[in-house]
Amino acid sequence: VVVQEVQPTLRSLARSLSEEKPQALHIVAHGSYDAKAGGSLALEDEYGATHRVPAGEFASQVADTGSGLVVLSSCESGAGEGVRGLQGVGHALLRAGVPAVVAMQYTVPGVTANRLSGEIYQAHSTGASLDSAVALARRTLAADPHLGPVDWAIPVLYMQTDEWSAPA
Repeated sequence: VVVQEVQPTLRSLARSLSEEKPQALHIVAHGSYDAKAGGSLALEDEYGATHRVPAGEFASQVADTGSGLVVLSSCESGAGEGVRGLQGVGHALLRAGVPAVVAMQYTVPGVTANRLSGEIYQAHSTGASLDSAVALARRTLAADPHLGPVDWAIPVLYMQTDEWSAPA
């Protein structure tokens, strides 16, 4: 496992992804969803100011890098509603060809996102399938009295394959 932090700009992320070709990508960023505009992630521009990156633009930069799994520790990154429905960042990644995405349907407290991702990675590293790892992580969140009573329902797993696993 290699953990690499990059400057939080879309350009830096795209460059790093094209050079490194990671099997899994974990994004920690502010996210939002608007029924008219769809989903977006808050990254930075080259001057350090907030740059709201629309879901489709973000997905187009990530999809061709070979990342088989994208985990979005970002509020509302899995949100969608009504007729327009699947307009969140997670949905855009799926449409762009990413095989598996873990996203957040609602606002997610940082402690919940951290606990969730740790549980998913731990379970998956010991042989659990990705969907089983997410289910186990949800159960762990539900059993934790220090977290919100519905925090277990915030994460969502989208898959367009029967199973995702990192190549050996």
